[in-house]
This record gives sequence, C-alpha cells and structure tokens, in this order.
Amino acid sequence: YAEKQQTSLNLRKTAFSSCDVNGTGQCSLTEVDGFVLLTLKSDCGTKEADKLFKLFRPCIIAAFNGARGLKKSATGNDDGYINFAEFRVLNAYLCIYAGMLDAFAKIDGGSAGVTVDDDRRVTTAEWLDGYHKIGECGFVGLKHIRDMNSAKSAFEKMDADGGGVVRFAEFCVFLQRAERLAHNPLGKLLGLQGDTSTKSRSAAPSAAVLNAALNDG
Repeated sequence: YAEKQQTSLNLRKTAFSSCDVNGTGQCSLTEVDGFVLLTLKSDCGTKEADKLFKLFRPCIIAAFNGARGLKKSATGNDDGYINFAEFRVLNAYLCIYAGMLDAFAKIDGGSAGVTVDDDRRVTTAEWLDGYHKIGECGFVGLKHIRDMNSAKSAFEKMDADGGGVVRFAEFCVFLQRAERLAHNPLGKLLGLQGDTSTKSRSAAPSAAVLNAALNDG
C-alpha cells in the first residue's frame, strides 16, 4: 500500500474505499482500527487477529496521529481524519511503528517480543539489562548503543521528563530524531510529521515538502 507505483496506487484505492466505511472521503481512527482488524482477520484468522490488534494498537494510534498531521502541517487545517493522500503515509507509518514497538518490547517485560506482559514502560534497570537485544533492529538510533556508557546516555536522552522510566512514545521520538539526523529515506518519511519532541519543534519540514508528499497519493 505504501509504495509509489501504479500497482500500489490501485491497491491503495481499493483499501481506502474499504477503510472509508461512511464514504466521506476521509477515515477516522475508528475506521482505521476496523480496517486493520479486518485485514488481520483475513490474513491470520479471528483469534490471532484479535490478539495482534490488541498488542499492536499503540502503533495504529501513533501512525494515525502522525499521518493525519500532514494536512495540518501543509495547510494549517487538521480535521482529525486521514484523507486519501495521507493514507499512503499511514500505511508506511503502521509498519515503522510496529518495528519500533517490536524493538521496545524486547526490553519491556524482558520478553523476546510484544506480549501481554508488556506495560509500555521501560525502567533504567530493564534498559541496561536488555539494550544489547535491539542493536540490530534496523534503526539508526540503536546501532551505536554498544556498551553501558552509550546505553546510559541513550536512556537519558529518551527519558524526557527525567522520571527514570521511558515510555513507548518517548522511545519513538528518540528513534525518529536519529533517523532524521541521518538524512536517510526513513528519516525523510518520518520528518514529514515535523519534530515530535517536547523539547524542540524547529526541525519541521517546509510546506512545499509536505504538499509534495500529500500530492503523491
């Protein structure tokens, strides 16, 4: 759905029509939830779909909020919905944030991945005990965490409020900023949202860049 080619565009049109239950030309979070759950049920059955949907719903929310903000950043008018132009980015964000959650979950709760034991919070002790598990997850911000000193430094950067606990949202912000600073394709895509950090919003992309992204369909 997220590729910029004719085949993907055709698939995206069909998928968006399925997601846009009310036929208004825009999708609410409830409609996106329904679309994701329906797709999961089609791919892996009801029982497994319900489990995966519950475990990965934080990714759906993060992807929805990131993609729906493109219109506001480009035009100053965020209506709280996903239109067709934003739908491509939504699907890309779903994959990206799922990858982030999978990495986060390797430390959260001490398990090998996303499980019901995760509480979406990582303490300093959990981080220092498990940072070595996620160095090869594919995100730039994790590749250089090789020892206790670099792990402590990374945790301090993630822990925005200094509370000694890193939440999934803070973990995402840390990875987003690292990808954008690397100026790679993933960073460019994540940069469409602007700077989601609570400390700085100076890195927001120009309206011209955002409009170009929206016009890609």
